[in-house]
Amino acid sequence: EVKSVDTIALSLFGRCAQVAREFLGISIDTGQILTLEKFVDEYEASRLATPLSNILVGRHYEIASVLEKINHYQITIITGVPGVGKSRLVVEALKIMGNEPYEMTVLCITNKNVLINDDLRIYLAEDKPYLIFIDDANRQSSNFLSLLSILKEKRKYPIKIVITVRDYALKGIVAECHGIENILLPLQKLSYETIEQILKAPTFNITNHKYVRR
Repeated sequence: EVKSVDTIALSLFGRCAQVAREFLGISIDTGQILTLEKFVDEYEASRLATPLSNILVGRHYEIASVLEKINHYQITIITGVPGVGKSRLVVEALKIMGNEPYEMTVLCITNKNVLINDDLRIYLAEDKPYLIFIDDANRQSSNFLSLLSILKEKRKYPIKIVITVRDYALKGIVAECHGIENILLPLQKLSYETIEQILKAPTFNITNHKYVRR
């Protein structure tokens, strides 16, 4: 089949925008919708952030719980105090959901302070099941609200959302989810023994007893 230059250009601008970015180096979108791998890379580019690629220790029960909630609810809300490991837990769950037997298309949304509406139309095709992660939803409320509006549309496959939110901002996020099936999953702090395992793991390799105690 022969296609005109105009047809190709319109396709690249519309449903094939992601192809244009990945294979031609042409950025048509705002760069706020990322693959899981790209999200982790951007997150870890900040030296101040705790790595998301380190080994997950002591959260086997929580992982199983997140997977169960994703399967049964449209929005899964992970909440807890800052630094408790919300983002790392979700990343592990997303890895599982992106493979067999789930095989969902996993996307992550970051905040770059521009409207995301057009990006959502480009990326969210009708013929795929999507699992979308919004980290620190309270810090990107505009993106979250734009995504919620799409959830109300009738689609061939459902869109599932996982969000993290700090405990002090939970009330506002829960209010925004009113009318959409959602579930809350509070994440508790790790035990001292589990934290000690993490610090001594190859990622951090902190073995000095005095530093571990701190």
